Amino acid sequence: MDINLAYLKKGTLYLKLHHAPVRLLKSEFGQSTQERIKQIQKRNFLRNKGPMANFVPPEMLKAMEQREEPETMVNFTSMCLTNDGQLFYALSIGNVSGVFSLDDDFMKERRLFHGSEYTVQYLDIHPENNLIACVTRNANGTANIATNYDNRRFYPS
Repeated sequence: MDINLAYLKKGTLYLKLHHAPVRLLKSEFGQSTQERIKQIQKRNFLRNKGPMANFVPPEMLKAMEQREEPETMVNFTSMCLTNDGQLFYALSIGNVSGVFSLDDDFMKERRLFHGSEYTVQYLDIHPENNLIACVTRNANGTANIATNYDNRRFYPS
């Protein structure tokens, strides 16, 4: 990969390749997770209408069903670029976080791991040892330094 420049701005990852203009990276995982969240929200609305739906005018109920929930944003939390130009990045969407890389044909996202236990930040890689390190931040406010012990999951050090 020939990435001339990669940077994060307000949770968005921007790339500059060769002589092409700067463009933002769209995550396949992030987009599919957004769709799943929308489907879950819609199912929950229909399931939770309850007996009060009998007292709401039908037009109002229909408008409530068609109302779009605010889209859950894909937030790139960290990225690192190896000496040979391979890009690794972490993102979070809702309560799901993961670490990804872009393969050699470039625009193919490869998921290294994902989960909902914590948010990944401050990603770094040691390319010679195939070791990735990062900070994992838990919902309760605690944080750990984690590494990829078995190349799939991150474990606190």
